[in-house]
Amino acid sequence: MSDYVSPPQIELQAQWIGDPAAVPAPVNQFIVQSGPSIDGTDAPDTFFITFGHMVPPFVPPGISVEDANRFATENVALVAPVGKFTLTTPRMRELYDVLGRVIAFADEHPNE
Repeated sequence: MSDYVSPPQIELQAQWIGDPAAVPAPVNQFIVQSGPSIDGTDAPDTFFITFGHMVPPFVPPGISVEDANRFATENVALVAPVGKFTLTTPRMRELYDVLGRVIAFADEHPNE
């Protein structure tokens, strides 16, 4: 038998630290990948989220449809990763819920 005693669970308020020098990085692409399951089930235990930014390539004005189609098949648009994060499944669900509430509020109050 172990003598280990679990510490009591307490709740603390979190306060985000404002950094006026931190400039938000623009992102216009993201990818979410599920991580491996630790317990051997099909349910992922973690998710990996990568945010990135893609600058579309220059396509000359007046390009023909044929040339535009050839250009699209011969080139790829590169995405520069801006940030990579991992979340546990419960935290991913929390993020999903928070985003849903924020978007619902924005939809209900478009001028705020």
